[in-house]
Amino acid sequence: MTVTAKAASSGLTRGRALLLTAVLAAGLSACNRDREPAPPAPATPGETAAVTPADAAAPLAFERKTPWADVRLALPDAIKPQTDLHAGLYAEEVRLLRQFVEGAQGELTEAGADTDRPKYEKTITVTAAAETGKLFSLKRVDFDYSGGAHPNTLTSGILWDKALKRRLGLADLLRKDADLTVLDEALCSAINTARRARVPDSASISLGGRPGATCPAPPTPPSSSPPEPSPARPAA
Repeated sequence: MTVTAKAASSGLTRGRALLLTAVLAAGLSACNRDREPAPPAPATPGETAAVTPADAAAPLAFERKTPWADVRLALPDAIKPQTDLHAGLYAEEVRLLRQFVEGAQGELTEAGADTDRPKYEKTITVTAAAETGKLFSLKRVDFDYSGGAHPNTLTSGILWDKALKRRLGLADLLRKDADLTVLDEALCSAINTARRARVPDSASISLGGRPGATCPAPPTPPSSSPPEPSPARPAA
């Protein structure tokens, strides 16, 4: 009987110790609740999702107005799935526009500059041109007024390899030993068409013609690397 009583007493003591430990732990947890951060509130239905850093780094538009120049950039929605192209092109174009503003400020505030000269302006508009399973092409229109007699507009293209995630140039599409005569003739023909649209009775020019009546030499096929932006310059 003595042994049984001692065992019962020992078991009761252990049970009380475990119960006391549990109570102390619960009490400490309750005391520390006010120090823990509150759980995030559930999203409200219809609430706009937070913009991630990646999305914020590559918007579809940029605009800046200063006393010296107004600049704008517009990219198409279709560029969003091509995240590498989107981020790279946005950064490249915004850098170009910022340099344009700096150049305009320098030219319009230099000693002796006419204070009545109008502000410079540059608008870059990029639109989707075509897309296949492998390639994605964009049309880029650059409107530029840099203080000349009239603004200039430059139209160019951007070709993106979706699989390789890189931009392509003419040299990437042709063999190194490709004969470009057909392209040269097509360019010359397009120049003659544009000349006759302005002056119907203008004389035609040709490849390798006499000085002043020859088609301009075609540009060297560019590499896939985009050109370095340049600051604003007065139009010719």
